[in-house]
Amino acid sequence: MKKLFLFLFMSITLLSCSKKQDKIIGTWRVDSQFYKATYIISSHNEKFYGKVVSYDDGTTQYDQKDGDQGYFLTNLVAKDNRYVNGLLHENRGGKPQHISISLLNNDTLEVTTTVMHRPIIEKWIRVQ
Repeated sequence: MKKLFLFLFMSITLLSCSKKQDKIIGTWRVDSQFYKATYIISSHNEKFYGKVVSYDDGTTQYDQKDGDQGYFLTNLVAKDNRYVNGLLHENRGGKPQHISISLLNNDTLEVTTTVMHRPIIEKWIRVQ
């Protein structure tokens, strides 16, 4: 009985101490009226980064197989159940835009990008 208690205590301790993976990490699909895209969000050193898997706005098309475009989303940090201070980089050579992300549920993100001092809000859906 003593061994069972010790085993249960150690298991609970290890599970509670292990660092859980942030729910923002994964593959996300955007289906807006302006474009369709798939992004991958990953983390490194407590910051989050995004890469484009595919993008199509009717004029510009990109597929990850065409080459490595690098990260379009950088420096996003977790703060109070949100992800803030991120920078959204476009290939047009313009100034990076600020971005913040809220987790609405395990499969939906609300992404707010500030363009010309105005918020643009999108919903991103997790790809299973």
